[in-house]
Amino acid sequence: MNLENNNDFKEAFLYSYNEESNSLSYSTDVAVSEGKLMFSVNEGGDYIITDKKIETLDKENSEESKGNEESKDNNSELAENVDGTSSDNESKNPSNGDKTSKPNGAAPPSNDNTSSDKNNNESKPKSKTCTIEIRCDTILKNMDKLRPGLDKYVPNNGVILATTTVEIYDGENVFDILKRVTRNKKIQMEFRNDPVYSGAYIEGINHLYEFDCGTESGWMYKVNGWFPNYGCSQYKVKDGDVISWVYTCDLGKDVGDQYYDK
Repeated sequence: MNLENNNDFKEAFLYSYNEESNSLSYSTDVAVSEGKLMFSVNEGGDYIITDKKIETLDKENSEESKGNEESKDNNSELAENVDGTSSDNESKNPSNGDKTSKPNGAAPPSNDNTSSDKNNNESKPKSKTCTIEIRCDTILKNMDKLRPGLDKYVPNNGVILATTTVEIYDGENVFDILKRVTRNKKIQMEFRNDPVYSGAYIEGINHLYEFDCGTESGWMYKVNGWFPNYGCSQYKVKDGDVISWVYTCDLGKDVGDQYYDK
């Protein structure tokens, strides 16, 4: 076995430690060469290396020697022989030398939780989501006002996009959600940047534009049943929000806009 000569021993000696009898027994001289400590042992157990010879402690004198062992040299190096490997785990023996103990033929049990176990037990943060739907039900009741040729873009049930759950990314607004969903679902959508709305104004969805079903028709949005009185770029989406884009044929009255002047 080869160990690094970290303490720059000029000469070294190997002792085995018997925990039951609390004694040290000389095993062999340790060869010192080119910064290495070289030795061999024939059986597993606890060993220490010192640069001075220590008298063998027998079982009968072990009790008497306990009080004297504190003064022994603490310049010793850890060594062990189990399967030809060395360990960095250290514990003190009665002579203040460092030792390690390792059962023959078995690895020491560990009660420590590994970082991977901790990671597996930690639940990932729940992602924030909202729902969005796009409807044009009102057109079905006003087909006589619809521009010719646009009826093919009006679904039979008035639902262009059924309620869909969408993950919310940091800082997203209602317009961001609409733009992402229509792109992913391949639904036509057109908007313009309008200073009146401090951002995007939705001109058309699914080829249905403002004024296509009368002079008071166009797209509106509501969140959690409430119609904001500002542009969709200004509404920051929160976890659990329910977003609806609805087509009105009567300035919002037919879709329940609370601001409509009755």
